Amino acid sequence: GKNDDDDDEITSDENDEDDDEIATGKDGDDDDDDEITSDENDEDDDEIATGKDGDDDDDASEKERATVSNEIETASGEDWHAVGGWYVDEFTIRYRPTGHSDGFILAWINLTGKLVRKLKESGGVFEGLINAKSPGLCGKCHSVDQVVDGSFKVNWHGYRLAEGLKKSVHFSHAAHFSLLDEKGCMTCHIRDVEADYASSFNDRDPTTYQANFKPLPRQVCAECHTSAKAGDKCLSCHNYHLGIYQPVEAHTSGMLKQVSNKP
Repeated sequence: GKNDDDDDEITSDENDEDDDEIATGKDGDDDDDDEITSDENDEDDDEIATGKDGDDDDDASEKERATVSNEIETASGEDWHAVGGWYVDEFTIRYRPTGHSDGFILAWINLTGKLVRKLKESGGVFEGLINAKSPGLCGKCHSVDQVVDGSFKVNWHGYRLAEGLKKSVHFSHAAHFSLLDEKGCMTCHIRDVEADYASSFNDRDPTTYQANFKPLPRQVCAECHTSAKAGDKCLSCHNYHLGIYQPVEAHTSGMLKQVSNKP
């Protein structure tokens, strides 16, 4: 129990300056001791928790180790509203589309349009989303067709001919852009002011569509399509065979090899 300077012990009553001990409080010099608790000068001690000495600046307290911050930084409602997506407006959850062709709004409209004949509630959601003044403004430009089964289909893309379909007349606008003047489309086309163009979309029947252009007179084309200018061959604008025709692909596999082997 006397001078145990180099001993490894649990308790001691006297000079334990270099001892490795668990708990002391009886000697006056525990500066280098590894201990759990102490009442006196513990400036450099590695301890779990103390509150009795005046210098615990370097001590790692049990409370600090056990405490985990539960605070999560969230964006303000204004920030959420600016970038789009879901956000909370007081007690209401709202959604703001992000740019053109918002993926969520597009999927929502397509889904409710298909389910409108099965679920009555889908019709109300669809009409609310496709309204010309609804978020996203999709219905301002895109028309809706009611298909045979009663569901709704939104025309996200312009009309295109079926692959391989040949009609009696074919025309390319791109080849005529260089002929436009300050009147734009009116260089060739004439508007039909009496056509009920807008109302033809209300019934969502594509067969009742009314164009707001009058039929193009043949003399408009004949001004340029002469033998001396753009050419006046029938096949420049017309097709011989009408209907759907798949392109014929010649099987050329091995053809070059067969030709090279000939004497």
